[in-house]
Amino acid sequence: EETVIQHISQKKTFELGNFLTPAISISEEKWNQAFELAVASELPKVMFDRHLMLATEKVRFTIEYLPRLQPEKDVATSAHYSLWEGPVVVKAHFRGKSQALLQIGTLDGGPFNVQVDLHDGLPAIQITSSPHYNNGFKYFWSWDDEKKRFLRLGSVQEQGC
Repeated sequence: EETVIQHISQKKTFELGNFLTPAISISEEKWNQAFELAVASELPKVMFDRHLMLATEKVRFTIEYLPRLQPEKDVATSAHYSLWEGPVVVKAHFRGKSQALLQIGTLDGGPFNVQVDLHDGLPAIQITSSPHYNNGFKYFWSWDDEKKRFLRLGSVQEQGC
């Protein structure tokens, strides 16, 4: 099953397959080890800091653990809280601006990949991750010259059985 989500106000489209090879790839094992070390410190921590070149411009990505209040174990929580959103914030730094792209937790089923490319002549980002062995996500952003930030074009959730 594949679910594509795009906000009704978003007029741009994204095409799967425009990004062919991961430019940053962090294995599930390396990600989860860094996550556990960050959790143990009980303090905010930059888990990964990477740079990619897009033509002549640098795009920096920081992956930061930010501790947050967790519900008590006996409190029912949604799957989005426990699996899809976590205390790790992925940020993009580009053209003098920084912005949070998404929140995520541990990985289960595959690596964390970041790619950059041009989409309709504008800088674009694709991030893929597997927060659950049976679910994979692809997120797409494109640079907006007027707003001076990346706008999320949409996301795709791929789910097994």
